[in-house]
Amino acid sequence: HTVTATDNTSLTGTSGSITTVVGPVSALAFTVQPSDAVAGAPFSIKVAFSDAAGNVVTSVTNPITVGIAAGSGAAGAVLSGTATVVAASGVATFNTLSIDRAASSTLDLMFFNSDNSISRLMSAFTSET
Repeated sequence: HTVTATDNTSLTGTSGSITTVVGPVSALAFTVQPSDAVAGAPFSIKVAFSDAAGNVVTSVTNPITVGIAAGSGAAGAVLSGTATVVAASGVATFNTLSIDRAASSTLDLMFFNSDNSISRLMSAFTSET
């Protein structure tokens, strides 16, 4: 990248080459949100590991786990499918999820940061009969 600047007297200057780099992971963001589905039917979600500027941190290969958030959904509801996946190029894709009972639930996604702290992302989701 280069930067070109012009002042109000028509002077223009262009910088030398500038390299931009992605910062450390600071957030999780859905790239494919959970959408309402039929109870027992498969649904997909995608989650990106992003830096403070919203850039996907493509070097991330952390495992990430999804579950039904405590206190949400139908009592005894079970989330089926592959609940832990490894991110590829900073994006985790869950293709085989389903919830067996109709209810409004909150999906809870979590992963461990490099300092062993936990990051979470939650999203409302409804499974219908």
